[in-house]
Amino acid sequence: MDISNWSVEDFVLDPGFKSWVLYPDRNDSVLWEEHLEKNPQKLEEIKQAREILLNLSSKSFRISPNDKNDLWTKIEEECSDDRSLATEPGKIIPLNSYSTIRRKETREKDSTIRIPQFYRIAGILLICFVLSFLLNTISKEEKRQSEVKNREYIEHVTQPGVKSSLTLSDGTKVMMNSGSKIYYEKYFRDNNREVFLEGEAQFDVFKDPEKPFIVHTGNIATTALGTSFNINAYGKRIDIYLLSGKVRVMDKSKGGQLAVQLEKGESAHISMGGNMLTDKFNAEKVSAWTKGVIVFDKTPVIEALEILENWFGVTFEIQNKPIGHVTVSGKFDNETLKNILIGLSYSARFDFDIIDNNVKIHFTN
Repeated sequence: MDISNWSVEDFVLDPGFKSWVLYPDRNDSVLWEEHLEKNPQKLEEIKQAREILLNLSSKSFRISPNDKNDLWTKIEEECSDDRSLATEPGKIIPLNSYSTIRRKETREKDSTIRIPQFYRIAGILLICFVLSFLLNTISKEEKRQSEVKNREYIEHVTQPGVKSSLTLSDGTKVMMNSGSKIYYEKYFRDNNREVFLEGEAQFDVFKDPEKPFIVHTGNIATTALGTSFNINAYGKRIDIYLLSGKVRVMDKSKGGQLAVQLEKGESAHISMGGNMLTDKFNAEKVSAWTKGVIVFDKTPVIEALEILENWFGVTFEIQNKPIGHVTVSGKFDNETLKNILIGLSYSARFDFDIIDNNVKIHFTN
């Protein structure tokens, strides 16, 4: 029997359907269960036809349709585990038309929202993982920000005419030349020990292989593990002189592509344009300033005066420029400004007048 094209009226008039609704037995229940399995789209018509039959036959029964449905529901719940009624192992036969329709409605609803158990578990695990990851990330970021916020940084400045020495928390010794500044963390906490330098300083780095020591001068980063070196970043050029050990000099503005490793006695010179050259140097001359000694070796006279200006904390007023390329040479060990100017004036041919912290220079040419 094919019920796929039946209307509500067809169901109401069908003797078999009427028997199933009003006088259900085991065979009717199995038959109409199979019909609904094959034609789930007829569920609404079957429900309407059933209601019509129940209402038409209500005068023959003292129990109302709703009460009857409730009674069948209770009976079915009590008997749901009775496998003796099943035609196949594990299969339960509905007791009446209401049971069949109700089970079919529940199955249809479940099929639209049911998610396989595997995917539900996977979804729950994924949500837990994401939440755990986010909470862990937020916690780490808040901890990092808290640590950064609570860190103490120190800025050490030497005024023109003043030199200074200090020891960092890791044991590294720093000698600063006049008119210089370094900025560093009071207690190094990260994997690197970083110092930011303006001017000139000499570093005797305490060896710690797990924490490289890095000096930043503009875009240039000089990295060492345990060594001593001098960095001069006063003017338009950065000069790095390696006194002992090894250092790696890198230009950060070029993504680390421009880098060089220096051996003892080698120097690196980086111009404003980013060009890097390496050379040998005289260690005594480079470190002389740390001992109060000024060394000029064919130094342009204007550059020599700029060094003296910073060394003694004075201001030079140059009234006229020298003719040609004038250089000066000489070694001055803890000499006064006046004595140094007297010594230089003979070869550079200039007169000078010192008034407090001002010095007037006049080249005689």
